[in-house]
Amino acid sequence: YVYVYVHVHVYVYVCLCLCFVIVSLPSFFFLVLPCCLSLIHHFFTIPKEETPMSGIQSAGVQRLVAAEKEATKTIKQARNEKVQRMKLAHKEARDEIEQFKLQKEQELQAQMDNNEGRGSENSENINASTQEKLVEIKNLIEQNKDEVVNMIIDAVCIVQSQVHENFVKK
Repeated sequence: YVYVYVHVHVYVYVCLCLCFVIVSLPSFFFLVLPCCLSLIHHFFTIPKEETPMSGIQSAGVQRLVAAEKEATKTIKQARNEKVQRMKLAHKEARDEIEQFKLQKEQELQAQMDNNEGRGSENSENINASTQEKLVEIKNLIEQNKDEVVNMIIDAVCIVQSQVHENFVKK
């Protein structure tokens, strides 16, 4: 009873002070209100020792804290596993790319080796064909040499004078 009696007197006192502050200094009210509310909360809150279910509540709180720690640990472990999977996937992709590059380089080298042998055969065929055409051209030159020289001399020496078709007499 004494505890309740003291609290009631404090409550009345705080309410009277609060009314006085509101009536006399309205602008000061907003500064004093948080202090008054904390005093009211302090005096009218039952201490922890006196709450009948404080043991049960602390056990529940402890279970919640333990569950939160477990969840945090699980999340951290999942993140670490994700990072490890990403690193492994990156390494596998890099290895696969290297293997693909080596395979393509080997295929290119094999093609170049195959074409290199053909290249010498092709160049020999081209050289033989060129030589045959050169011999044929030389023979044609020897056959038509006199006739071509006569055509050039006639074109230079024989001059035919004529008036151009666009010429207009003035």
